[in-house]
Amino acid sequence: MQIGAVLLPQRRYPRLHRRSLRSQGPLRAIPQAGYRILGVSADSPASHTKFRAKYNLPFDLLADQDHSVHEAYATWVEKSMYGRKYMGTDRVTFVIDEQGKVEEVIAKVDTKNHSAQILR
Repeated sequence: MQIGAVLLPQRRYPRLHRRSLRSQGPLRAIPQAGYRILGVSADSPASHTKFRAKYNLPFDLLADQDHSVHEAYATWVEKSMYGRKYMGTDRVTFVIDEQGKVEEVIAKVDTKNHSAQILR
């Protein structure tokens, strides 16, 4: 089984999450193609549990509060909004094979066509 690891911004940016949730319908088809989806963000486990239940997400959410996974995948980066610099998640999807090898990096995630990006 291949893994699609999706590194997500924290939920304190609701507009980003509304965008990502729009694509969850098509994401439901990905497990049928032999993939397991793992969403990773810096939010707490309790926050993930509530969020997953509220939106009936078809995939697991992993908490990376110390940013170790984000740093290992080079997705914890300096960002800028309205001239203010801060550290945050670069939204990237990694397709990982059964042996743990990264097969593909989807750096430009298209939230409307994310499942098609993974399944091509």
